[in-house]
Amino acid sequence: MSKKNLIILVTLLIILFGGAIAYLFLSIKPSTIVDTDTVDQDSGNPFPFGTGTSNGTGGGTGRPGTSFTSTTTPSTQTRPVLRHLSLVPVAGAGLYDSGTSTQVRYIERGTGHIYQSRVENTEPTKLSNTPIIKIYDAFWTDKNTAVIIQKLKDDSQTIDSFLVTMSNPSVLQSGSSSVSSSLSSKITSSFLGSNMQSLALSPKKNRVTYLTPNEAGGVVGIVSQTDGSKKVQVFDSALKNWNLSWPTENILTFTTKPSSSAPGFLYFVSTVTNTMTKILGGINGLTTLTNTDANKVLFGTSLGGGLTLSVYDIKNAVKQDLSLITLPEKCVWSKKEKEVVYCGVPLSIPSDKYPDAWYQGKVSFSDELWKINTGTGELRIVADIKELSGQDIDMTNLALNDKETLLVFINKQDLTLWSLELR
Repeated sequence: MSKKNLIILVTLLIILFGGAIAYLFLSIKPSTIVDTDTVDQDSGNPFPFGTGTSNGTGGGTGRPGTSFTSTTTPSTQTRPVLRHLSLVPVAGAGLYDSGTSTQVRYIERGTGHIYQSRVENTEPTKLSNTPIIKIYDAFWTDKNTAVIIQKLKDDSQTIDSFLVTMSNPSVLQSGSSSVSSSLSSKITSSFLGSNMQSLALSPKKNRVTYLTPNEAGGVVGIVSQTDGSKKVQVFDSALKNWNLSWPTENILTFTTKPSSSAPGFLYFVSTVTNTMTKILGGINGLTTLTNTDANKVLFGTSLGGGLTLSVYDIKNAVKQDLSLITLPEKCVWSKKEKEVVYCGVPLSIPSDKYPDAWYQGKVSFSDELWKINTGTGELRIVADIKELSGQDIDMTNLALNDKETLLVFINKQDLTLWSLELR
């Protein structure tokens, strides 16, 4: 091949190669950035996971069927902000509104270290690094300046209760992000007692109620200040197993611990007169959640291989079955809207004995958050938790801040702490 022909061939190859590169470059489209706060919910899921579609109790879904009126979040509505506050198991969390901010304080189960997070910033501030191991549960008192903790003794059977107090509560309330300054808040603890069962704080969080064994083999119900002073007995029972709650300052609720094979009962006990009133009874698998006026009770019932959810109007003695299916333990009543309750509702509910299977950890759920108006019957989906988080979350220990702009909950699957902004 002559030199001239070789030059022409090389030139042609260069032109062809350059043209191919230009074509590929011009044909590539810019990348699409998905904003998860404003994405159209009908345009596709940025976290591609399936959702439950069947209806019914056992083997179905907790969502309402087509015969019920419900509303879903509009596709153009801004999505709620979901945050993962703690990546390790926590023993309980407390909320406190300070100015325009909401602060969440929690204690780690494994280490006993106390942390604080502000909803605007998921980076936690360590408030104490004093080790307290084998923590079983925690209850935050007024303004979260102290916490009642329950921990296992070395025999792994006895539960001791302590009041842990922050010596410098101003650090807690300042919202400081400085770890070094926050650790200047020392903690002190005082022993409250052993085998204090089923603790519950008053609505003002300055008193505590609990059960303790009596000599006859039953239990007595005690009300005291959070430091253990001013003890008053308000309840006496030959039965040992009760769940307590404190919906209003003057009323305690006592619900028998549930079993799908045994009838359950709910009683109200007055903290003023100590009188006891039966509210519900003879209901298998009974679990309850009383609203903040103590005039309505959300309750769950075991039914075959599934469960039902109902509301009982105490004043009018009227029961209303709800089309959503979940457990009251996965709900929280609003204080601002007395007839409204927020619930974690499973996408699917496998057939089993409830609530036993859920309590024992044999069954775990993946939830959506729903808002239920028990007065009007309106149901509204607030957030698809799985879609927002990209994982299955079994919501429990739900709590609202005072402004009801924030919901905090624990994932039962791994006991980590989450927050959801309500819009």
